[in-house]
Order: sequence, then structure tokens, then C-alpha cells
Amino acid sequence: MSKRCKLQKEYYKEFGNYKGSGKYTDHYVNWLESKVLAINYTRCCTELKDRETPTFRDWLRINCEPTRNTKMFKKGNRLMLNTELLEVYKKEYNL
Repeated sequence: MSKRCKLQKEYYKEFGNYKGSGKYTDHYVNWLESKVLAINYTRCCTELKDRETPTFRDWLRINCEPTRNTKMFKKGNRLMLNTELLEVYKKEYNL
């Protein structure tokens, strides 16, 4: 038995007639499309990579602006010590 016939038989058992006035019903066509999409769906068997954790120095370069004082950085509108920023970095990357 062909796949088409199997699907028609499955639909008929669940919903009844799949033809309306000589044409396939909209419900049948939508049901069939969902089945085809489910058949063609490929699952990914590999896990997504964890997000890479940049070094603190790289994180500072990306997220903060240096100031004249080497221990102070500007993050957004705030001036923060590098020790405070280290805590922000650790929270962001669950370290």
C-alpha cells in the first residue's frame, strides 16, 4: 500500500470522507500538509554549543569604556570600579 493510500485510510478512520463534491476538502488538504511537514521535519541530534565565556578583559573591552583612572570604567551611564564590574561579569556568566 502506498504512503498516500495509508494517509487517506488514516484520515478516513479519524474524520470520515476526505473528498467533498469530487475535490479534496480543505480540512483534508491542511491535515495532509501537516503530516507531510511532520515527515519532512529533521530533528537535530547534536546539542547546541554553550555560549562561549569571554575573558574578563575581553568582556570589559566589549561592554565598558575605559576612563583616565585605570581602575574605573564607564558601563552605560555609571562609573564603576573594575572589582564591581568583575561581580557583574560573574553574575552574567554564572561564574
